[in-house]
Amino acid sequence: MKARIAAVNRCFYSIRQIFRSRAIRKAVKIKIYKTMVKPVGTETWVVSEMDIKVLATWQRKILRRIMGNYMFRPVLVIFRLS
Repeated sequence: MKARIAAVNRCFYSIRQIFRSRAIRKAVKIKIYKTMVKPVGTETWVVSEMDIKVLATWQRKILRRIMGNYMFRPVLVIFRLS
């Protein structure tokens, strides 16, 4: 699990200038996240409850960096781990 998260982190941080840019709309940043960053860590594997919590925590961290530092309501987290 740590290796997968590390791979996705490398992908995310390699294009972090895009996510920091204020010239790019948030909707475009989300599309970039969904097409370039998220597929790096998606495979079919057996996960435990703890793994799901770790993945959800990582996903919230990345979405906070993309969207800015404001509180996410559970309804706004639109990316499922499946």
